Amino acid sequence: LETSPPPAETDVYGVFTLPAVYGLEVLSDGDLIVVGIHSWSDRSGRKRNLSRVYRISPQGQRVAAWPQDGPADATLRFPRIDEPSGLMVLPVDRSAEGPPPPTELPLDGIQVLRLADLSPEYSFLNPPLAPHFEHATVWEALDIDGARRRVLVGFGDGRIQWVRMNGEARQTFDLGTPIVSGEVPIAASLGWAHVLSGGGFVTNSGRSNIPWGSAVTATRPPVAHPGENTLWAYGPDGELLWSWSGGAMVQGISLSPSERFLVLGGGPRETD
Repeated sequence: LETSPPPAETDVYGVFTLPAVYGLEVLSDGDLIVVGIHSWSDRSGRKRNLSRVYRISPQGQRVAAWPQDGPADATLRFPRIDEPSGLMVLPVDRSAEGPPPPTELPLDGIQVLRLADLSPEYSFLNPPLAPHFEHATVWEALDIDGARRRVLVGFGDGRIQWVRMNGEARQTFDLGTPIVSGEVPIAASLGWAHVLSGGGFVTNSGRSNIPWGSAVTATRPPVAHPGENTLWAYGPDGELLWSWSGGAMVQGISLSPSERFLVLGGGPRETD
């Protein structure tokens, strides 16, 4: 994925410009699924992206890679694995300068790959939620239900959707989508989600925010979004089972293998 010059000592975000692994999963046969990403400014100052997914054997040999013809001019990260169905899923976006080269990549979308050889199985684009958002950004609110041929995808705009791998209409849950207070849009992004074995899912939202790029001059939300810092559990047919919101700002979801227990990261709520 090439190299880049060391960042300045004063650049607190400089570490994120170096080549790194943004996804590491161990399969039952000992193989690794690794997602490498490099997003940096080259010596001419031009912003560039290179990313690739690898399947690596316990002996360190490359079993497969995607894209097959070399790294993508895009950013790939945080794969989610459904080993019984032989599928994996990951988001695809791009922050490099200039128009993207001709490609079959689902930029601003989702790619499903076959685990055996990392060949494409299905892909789809994520339309942004107008008028407040220009992109439908996905962080780690992504999972795959291979048995039912569907993908769970949550967005920074507060939506989470079931997307079937046959082109059927999406099932959408508006948990943190923007409300308007005065003239200020306020959202609560969904950063994490997991599919449950019975076909339901859990997801959680973060703090209230004003959509990036909004034309309003306010720098902080004037009121809290009613869906901020909340954990939801839904059943297989889309019914709400329960929700929880405490006094903390929550991030991340970790499930026990039995799915009887769930751990959230929590900390003090940010205030003015």
